[in-house]
Amino acid sequence: MTAKFEIYRGKIGDFHWRLTHTNGRVIAKSGEGYTTKVNAIHGLNSVKKNVPGATVEDRTGPRVLIISGNHKVEGALL
Repeated sequence: MTAKFEIYRGKIGDFHWRLTHTNGRVIAKSGEGYTTKVNAIHGLNSVKKNVPGATVEDRTGPRVLIISGNHKVEGALL
């Protein structure tokens, strides 16, 4: 089984999405509510499309480490 996206309604009736791991824990969720289900689907599809090439920026230290989609590590002084 793989992780799954879920669409659900928020407390005020708006639409949200969340990505849930097979263990039931939420991995990611929409940062906003959408007025329509279609817009929520567009939001999660944008995440699905853009995640494979996403970079990771570690801003916890004196250097910013950027890990690119091909796992190349680059650094820059702050």
